[in-house]
Amino acid sequence: MFLKKSGTIEELASISIDNIFITRYLPKANGTYVKVYLLGYQKSLLSVTNPKESEIISHQSLAQILEIPLSDVLDAWKYWESQGVIRKNPLAPSPDYEERENFSVEFLDLKEKYLLEHFQGKNSGDGDKKEQNIKRSAADKNLGEGPLEGNAAKESSPDKGSPEEKENYKNPYHCTPEDLIAANKVPQIRTMFGEINKIIHRSLYPNEKIEILGWFYNFNIEAPLIVKAYRFAKDKKNISGVHYVGGVVRNWYDLGITTEEQLEVHLESSNDRFFLYNRIFKALGFSNREPSEKEREIMDLWFDQFHFSIEIILRACEESIKIANPNISYIHGVLKNWDKHQLKTLEDVEKHRLASKQSSPSGPSLKKPARDKFKTKFHLSDSRTSKYNAEELEALIQKRQNKK
Repeated sequence: MFLKKSGTIEELASISIDNIFITRYLPKANGTYVKVYLLGYQKSLLSVTNPKESEIISHQSLAQILEIPLSDVLDAWKYWESQGVIRKNPLAPSPDYEERENFSVEFLDLKEKYLLEHFQGKNSGDGDKKEQNIKRSAADKNLGEGPLEGNAAKESSPDKGSPEEKENYKNPYHCTPEDLIAANKVPQIRTMFGEINKIIHRSLYPNEKIEILGWFYNFNIEAPLIVKAYRFAKDKKNISGVHYVGGVVRNWYDLGITTEEQLEVHLESSNDRFFLYNRIFKALGFSNREPSEKEREIMDLWFDQFHFSIEIILRACEESIKIANPNISYIHGVLKNWDKHQLKTLEDVEKHRLASKQSSPSGPSLKKPARDKFKTKFHLSDSRTSKYNAEELEALIQKRQNKK
């Protein structure tokens, strides 16, 4: 049953509801069921803080407070039990209650339930596999010395295709919350999580971070490559879900790609647009951010409308040294001018540059004569000295000095 605090101070008290309940359970629940849950939860908390001054409250009492039938209260508890947020504990038979309401309600810890669902289930399995995971977790407890360090780990790890890696691929290791806590102490991992947060425009959930850590163990890849995978998924499909990105990572692993360099070689050979965007941004010094939708549209024009090769575009990026703040709009202006003059190869660009240099005047530039200063009504008439040049003025001054 429930315990109710006596007295009027109860109305001044407050209770705390887990965000998990609000985000996961409240939206899809019947409104009456939500009211029953909240009122029962309130009574359970008050019974803990004031056990001596409390009195038993029944399901019938809840129905009277909420002004609903008893059947609605019992249906609500049946629903919440099916959702796994409460537990119905049978009570000894009592003449005071009907058989259908002869049970107490235990409110479960939703945070603990969440952790068990997302972490413990992933690490459950047969005894041998559990023992293997525990040993592996212990061996890599200091993640700075384990597979998270990329190149250093590759020297000690077997080559792709070895029996051990094949076994890891078939029976992947699932990281634990303890692995996540240890990983957060590694600067490279914290930086990776921060970069991913910027790409997906939100913070990663703990279960997503744990799945990402599993990629290090199972695919032996570098942290920057995971960031690339998120950017690739966002750019290609506008999808940032961890399961889709995991598919991208697995596909790259099957192709033998575990480093950024290997990915660049693969994307360059396939002339992938994602690679081209990143290559241009790298040339402009924008490697720390991804291109916006408008910037991608402009770069697409260079390939699809102007039909320029990546070599010509990178040559145009070199022109950005002439301005303080390089930007896509400036490069677009350069390429638009080259397209107007039908410059489609590096040789064409060089010939045009030399021709422009030869056609420009080699002597000193001719300055336009300065315009007379604008005069207002406050300007005086011409000075008496305005009719003399510099030599004549100097002679007059010398003559006056000699007279003295």
